[in-house]
Amino acid sequence: MAYFEQFPYINYQFPDNVYRQLKNISIKPAIIESVKNERANFITHTIRDGDTVELIANEYYGDVNLHWAVMLANDMISPYLDMPLSGFALEEKLYQKYKIQKDSDSNPVTLTRQETMNFIDFVGTSSNNYTTVIGDKATARPHHFVDSNKNEYTYDFIVNNSSRKDAFGRSITAPTASPVSIRSYEEDLNESKRTILILKQTVVTQLYDELRKILNEWLRWRIQVKESWY
Repeated sequence: MAYFEQFPYINYQFPDNVYRQLKNISIKPAIIESVKNERANFITHTIRDGDTVELIANEYYGDVNLHWAVMLANDMISPYLDMPLSGFALEEKLYQKYKIQKDSDSNPVTLTRQETMNFIDFVGTSSNNYTTVIGDKATARPHHFVDSNKNEYTYDFIVNNSSRKDAFGRSITAPTASPVSIRSYEEDLNESKRTILILKQTVVTQLYDELRKILNEWLRWRIQVKESWY
């Protein structure tokens, strides 16, 4: 697949805030849209801890270079951010994401690692209005609330009476709902990435041909643009 070497690069910001260049394979072939409507074209795969798109490609296609097929089938842009994380990697992501908060005056404050963990673990009770202050710095609240039917509600809807109004301005009784911490929300979001679809080998061959056409068109366009500069 040497033709991938000629694909354009994009600058992508990784979780460590460092920009690195990646091949831009986000130009999706037209065939993928029709392929996605046919469930028979796919096999379901549950991502295991330690899996990468390269390892998955090798497992199903015997070729690590076909990782792009795994990414295209699942609308992945980043081989890092679009894969479920586990252990320290997930903990580090949450720390980096939530360590900067705002104080009571809306000024940015930096929480320590332990304060950040306390911030994302907090749920509270009705006795404290599901609110606390972490390290005299930032106000912590649940991410949202959920009832027995898995319906989600915002903090304001459950705690703030003034927000519970219908279209006619009449008060609505808040349902019985349980608080969900930021950590639980993020972990559920992370786990939702674990089940992916794997394109069958015959479909990947079709994609290969389609991508070759797209690349040839892109190369012709690039040559025409360069020639127009002279």
